[in-house]
Amino acid sequence: MPTARSLRRARLRDAYRAELEASGQALPMPILPGRCAPRTPWLPAERRPQFRRLSHENGIDEAKRIILAELAEERRVAAEVKAAERARPKTFEEQLALVAAGRGLVATFTPRRADPAMTLGGVATGAL
Repeated sequence: MPTARSLRRARLRDAYRAELEASGQALPMPILPGRCAPRTPWLPAERRPQFRRLSHENGIDEAKRIILAELAEERRVAAEVKAAERARPKTFEEQLALVAAGRGLVATFTPRRADPAMTLGGVATGAL
Protein backbone atom coordinates (compact mmCIF):
# COMPACT_ATOMS: atom_id res chain seq x y z
CA MET A 1 0.00 0.00 0.00
CA PRO A 2 1.49 3.40 -0.95
CA THR A 3 2.38 5.75 1.85
CA ALA A 4 1.40 9.39 2.10
CA ARG A 5 4.98 10.41 1.30
CA SER A 6 5.13 8.37 -1.91
CA LEU A 7 1.77 9.82 -2.99
CA ARG A 8 3.09 13.36 -2.44
CA ARG A 9 6.17 12.52 -4.49
CA ALA A 10 4.02 11.13 -7.28
CA ARG A 11 1.84 14.25 -7.30
CA LEU A 12 4.90 16.49 -7.41
CA ARG A 13 6.42 14.43 -10.23
CA ASP A 14 3.18 14.52 -12.21
CA ALA A 15 2.88 18.29 -11.72
CA TYR A 16 6.49 18.77 -12.84
CA ARG A 17 5.92 16.51 -15.87
CA ALA A 18 2.82 18.51 -16.85
CA GLU A 19 4.75 21.78 -16.48
CA LEU A 20 7.58 20.48 -18.70
CA GLU A 21 5.17 19.11 -21.32
CA ALA A 22 3.41 22.47 -21.44
CA SER A 23 6.73 24.11 -22.35
CA GLY A 24 7.50 21.42 -24.97
CA GLN A 25 10.05 19.46 -22.93
CA ALA A 26 10.01 15.95 -21.53
CA LEU A 27 10.79 14.61 -18.08
CA PRO A 28 14.19 12.87 -18.19
CA MET A 29 14.40 9.19 -17.37
CA PRO A 30 15.54 8.50 -13.80
CA ILE A 31 19.00 7.06 -13.30
CA LEU A 32 18.32 3.67 -11.78
CA PRO A 33 20.93 1.49 -10.06
CA GLY A 34 22.96 -0.42 -12.61
CA ARG A 35 21.91 1.84 -15.50
CA CYS A 36 24.35 4.67 -14.97
CA ALA A 37 27.64 5.11 -16.80
CA PRO A 38 30.76 4.00 -14.94
CA ARG A 39 32.56 6.85 -13.22
CA THR A 40 35.87 7.74 -14.82
CA PRO A 41 36.98 11.09 -13.34
CA TRP A 42 40.40 10.75 -14.97
CA LEU A 43 38.88 10.56 -18.47
CA PRO A 44 37.87 13.82 -20.18
CA ALA A 45 34.59 13.65 -22.11
CA GLU A 46 36.28 14.29 -25.46
CA ARG A 47 38.53 11.23 -24.93
CA ARG A 48 35.71 8.72 -24.36
CA PRO A 49 35.38 7.57 -28.00
CA GLN A 50 39.15 7.08 -28.20
CA PHE A 51 39.08 5.14 -24.92
CA ARG A 52 36.26 2.93 -26.20
CA ARG A 53 38.17 2.19 -29.41
CA LEU A 54 41.43 1.50 -27.57
CA SER A 55 39.74 -0.70 -24.96
CA HIS A 56 38.24 -2.87 -27.72
CA GLU A 57 41.62 -3.17 -29.41
CA ASN A 58 43.96 -3.48 -26.41
CA GLY A 59 41.90 -4.08 -23.29
CA ILE A 60 40.80 -1.66 -20.60
CA ASP A 61 44.03 -1.52 -18.58
CA GLU A 62 46.23 -0.90 -21.62
CA ALA A 63 43.78 1.70 -22.99
CA LYS A 64 43.84 3.54 -19.65
CA ARG A 65 47.65 3.49 -19.62
CA ILE A 66 47.80 4.86 -23.19
CA ILE A 67 45.30 7.65 -22.50
CA LEU A 68 46.99 8.65 -19.23
CA ALA A 69 50.38 8.76 -20.98
CA GLU A 70 48.94 11.01 -23.70
CA LEU A 71 47.34 13.31 -21.12
CA ALA A 72 50.61 13.56 -19.18
CA GLU A 73 52.51 14.40 -22.38
CA GLU A 74 49.97 17.10 -23.29
CA ARG A 75 50.28 18.63 -19.79
CA ARG A 76 54.08 18.56 -20.03
CA VAL A 77 54.07 20.29 -23.44
CA ALA A 78 51.59 22.91 -22.20
CA ALA A 79 53.79 23.60 -19.16
CA GLU A 80 56.86 23.98 -21.40
CA VAL A 81 55.02 26.40 -23.68
CA LYS A 82 53.85 28.42 -20.68
CA ALA A 83 57.37 28.51 -19.19
CA ALA A 84 58.86 29.57 -22.54
CA GLU A 85 56.30 32.37 -22.85
CA ARG A 86 57.03 33.50 -19.30
CA ALA A 87 60.82 33.50 -19.93
CA ARG A 88 60.55 35.30 -23.28
CA PRO A 89 61.66 38.94 -23.12
CA LYS A 90 58.61 41.17 -23.43
CA THR A 91 58.45 44.11 -25.82
CA PHE A 92 57.94 47.60 -24.42
CA GLU A 93 54.28 47.57 -25.53
CA GLU A 94 53.70 44.22 -23.82
CA GLN A 95 55.30 45.55 -20.64
CA LEU A 96 53.05 48.61 -20.75
CA ALA A 97 50.01 46.40 -21.24
CA LEU A 98 51.03 44.27 -18.23
CA VAL A 99 51.48 47.35 -16.05
CA ALA A 100 48.12 48.74 -17.25
CA ALA A 101 46.50 45.42 -16.32
CA GLY A 102 47.84 45.77 -12.78
CA ARG A 103 50.67 43.30 -12.97
CA GLY A 104 54.15 44.24 -11.90
CA LEU A 105 57.13 43.52 -14.09
CA VAL A 106 59.19 42.13 -11.21
CA ALA A 107 57.49 39.59 -8.98
CA THR A 108 59.64 40.02 -5.88
CA PHE A 109 62.91 41.78 -5.09
CA THR A 110 65.45 39.59 -3.32
CA PRO A 111 68.43 41.66 -2.17
CA ARG A 112 71.72 39.82 -2.10
CA ARG A 113 74.69 40.28 0.10
CA ALA A 114 77.64 42.04 -1.50
CA ASP A 115 80.79 39.97 -2.13
CA PRO A 116 83.20 39.66 -0.43
CA ALA A 117 81.37 39.33 2.86
CA MET A 118 84.20 40.85 4.92
CA THR A 119 87.34 42.85 4.41
CA LEU A 120 90.89 41.75 5.16
CA GLY A 121 91.83 44.49 7.57
CA GLY A 122 89.14 47.07 7.91
CA VAL A 123 88.55 50.27 6.01
CA ALA A 124 92.22 50.92 5.14
CA THR A 125 92.52 47.86 2.91
CA GLY A 126 90.47 49.66 0.29
CA ALA A 127 93.38 52.07 -0.18
CA LEU A 128 95.77 49.35 -1.31
